[in-house]
Amino acid sequence: MAQEMKIANCENKQIKLITFHKEYTVDSKIIKISDFIKEFIKKYGYLEPIQVFNIDDNILEKVIDFCNYYINIGPYQKIPKPLHTNNMNELVNPFYAHLVDIPHIQLLMLIEAANFLDIAPLLELVCAKIGTIIKDKSTQELRDFFNITNDLTQEE
Repeated sequence: MAQEMKIANCENKQIKLITFHKEYTVDSKIIKISDFIKEFIKKYGYLEPIQVFNIDDNILEKVIDFCNYYINIGPYQKIPKPLHTNNMNELVNPFYAHLVDIPHIQLLMLIEAANFLDIAPLLELVCAKIGTIIKDKSTQELRDFFNITNDLTQEE
């Protein structure tokens, strides 16, 4: 019960996130969508900064931008599955489409961050972006995209 009170009374609290290079102070409203942060606060409260050394600064800034927009402006509309288009602008509003319009390596890093922080809506968004990229690609194009070597013989 006391732990639930910590989470319920968090509206004006600040959370410190620490990477290898920077410290970020984030409005506690982020906990509404990050299950990792929510569990951390239940266990340690607000006194301890949250170390996220496995997340690059640029990626963490994108995560924070996503969380702020998602909470303050609103979530994206439901992403249809299967995807009916390769154009993210047709699937989500321009902010979300622009947020994931980044190089492939950064997309993969953003997936890892969303997974680590347990932010399901961000994970869904980035996976949808990857889906739009690989949609209608040939096997060889997919191997090239994911850097997979074809070690199968002709017979296999």
